[in-house]
Amino acid sequence: MESSDGLLTKTAEFLNIIDTEDKSESILTLTSKEFEALLEGASETPSYLKEFLGKHDYQEDITRFINDLSLRKGKMDTLMRLSYDKDNAPEVDDMAFILPGTRHTWLVTGITQNEFTVMAAHKDVVNQIISKPNENLN
Repeated sequence: MESSDGLLTKTAEFLNIIDTEDKSESILTLTSKEFEALLEGASETPSYLKEFLGKHDYQEDITRFINDLSLRKGKMDTLMRLSYDKDNAPEVDDMAFILPGTRHTWLVTGITQNEFTVMAAHKDVVNQIISKPNENLN
């Protein structure tokens, strides 16, 4: 079994995560409806993305995120931690979307709470997702 530090290192390498200076700063928080509209805009309606950026005064990090989302046409990877109940049925404990970007990788967290937080990826958040103990094993 891989140590938790080794697992974190390999996960960060696989996701191309480079630690950033602002480790936990969110650049954007979205409702489920707003996030879905962004994904739709990235895949089908680029004019919506321009409108969205205008509403956010073309802030630098938000513009980078939207550009990266547009380049991938709204498609993102998923990092998920599952647990299993007494009947061995999987349950999602935590999840994040991963968006490889031109400058750095983005994380979209809060998916299980339906409040989407966008931030530059860093090892601390990935560690929180993959390292929480499974309460159902007790």
